[in-house]
Amino acid sequence: MDKLQKIKILEEGIRKYAPVVAEFFDCEKTIIDYSKSLYDYPVNRIHQERQKDLCLVMEKYIERLFSVKISIKPPLIINIVDHHSILNHPILLATNIVANAYRLINHQSGEKKPIVVLTSSIVPQNNFFNRKGFQFHGKKVPLFSNKKMHQAGCFISLHDFRFIDRLKEGDKWKEFDLKEQQFLLTIEKEILNLDYSTAKNYNDQISLIDKFLWKRLFSEDIREETPDLYYLAQEDVIWELLPSILGEENIINKAIFDDNFREAILDNFRGLTGCWDEEKNKGTHFFWYKDENYEAKRLFLENGFLISEDKSKKIRLDKGEILSLIQNREIVPNLFVIFGYMTFWCGLRPLVGHGSCNYLTQMKEAWLRILKNYDESEYNRLLSVDTKGLIGGSIVTFGRNERDEIVDLYAFDVMEKGGLTEKYLKNFFSMKYKDLLKPALLEIYESYVPVEERIDLDLKPIDMMGEEFNWIK
Repeated sequence: MDKLQKIKILEEGIRKYAPVVAEFFDCEKTIIDYSKSLYDYPVNRIHQERQKDLCLVMEKYIERLFSVKISIKPPLIINIVDHHSILNHPILLATNIVANAYRLINHQSGEKKPIVVLTSSIVPQNNFFNRKGFQFHGKKVPLFSNKKMHQAGCFISLHDFRFIDRLKEGDKWKEFDLKEQQFLLTIEKEILNLDYSTAKNYNDQISLIDKFLWKRLFSEDIREETPDLYYLAQEDVIWELLPSILGEENIINKAIFDDNFREAILDNFRGLTGCWDEEKNKGTHFFWYKDENYEAKRLFLENGFLISEDKSKKIRLDKGEILSLIQNREIVPNLFVIFGYMTFWCGLRPLVGHGSCNYLTQMKEAWLRILKNYDESEYNRLLSVDTKGLIGGSIVTFGRNERDEIVDLYAFDVMEKGGLTEKYLKNFFSMKYKDLLKPALLEIYESYVPVEERIDLDLKPIDMMGEEFNWIK
């Protein structure tokens, strides 16, 4: 089987199991034009009105944490792909570069307003993108111990970011040469010297650290002109909004507390990512709860109570009790609640990755099935919501190794090299979006095609890169 036949099999598998991604196989737009098109998006008037509360909470979040006042207005078109953790993995470096390509080097446009991202902080610290810390030159730098690696970011209090001590304690410091050690000493000092006076917890610290690290991803001559990056944890935003969400008429309030509507919800969202599957013991009904180890644990509804797997936690499905636990941050909403409100009630357009574009599109289809019978006007409004603004899954930070092969660069690799230059960005932004997507198809195939249907194609990302990548030096 030749390479073209293998690629055809790869694409057919993705068309079947990740069809939303397949819609971009033939996208001829350059990356800079593609990024512009993401924001050319008409939003329903009622959705825009509903977004005002969300805008206000985000403005207050930014003012409290970053000590700046900015204006956030509808319509909201926002990256929801990123995890709320230290900048690290190439896939999560790419999202904000792709989504904002049109304004990263075009400084004449006046588009220097900050980049606001709604990040996920329910993920444990040993998640795929971080593995307890970050990677530098192919070596792991831990930020968390094995004991704490399952903690959910949204439950962690203030954290100690002295990673060099951890490396020395684990006898890993000597694995880095003198130049690498000097870089790590410098970057740790800079991180520890940031002003954390406004930080209440780990989520806040990460937002402040990533604002600093984001600028370091770019070379000094363009760093100042690069828009600021504000990471706002989805869970923190929705925690602030939940008292009003659960006190008003909307699809989330109804989904949790209206018996008949809830039954339809439980049936239609069963098995979807970000929702629940009782038989397979996946997901959770509406909320996760915080256990004694600061880990997120599932709850399933039984006879009017949300009950944990080990039966140690029992929460009455009562508005007062739910709100009390929310206020004390003992429970946190799942993705069904977060995006049920933000996207499917308020009409926020999520800029997505190859996972979220599929599960949010499936959630939209489930909401449409339900609303068609319950509320025709809401059904018609939801039809206009676009869940396919793909920005994640690809990689934009490349370099070459000693054998002159193209390799992925992690965040600290890019910083150590001095950052992305304007020349690099211009070359990258002139590529077609369909070409950027090609190297990512291998991981998408492995992630979505069932094991029993997968074929060992013996392809590597470099096999998917044509001459379009020859500019990488």
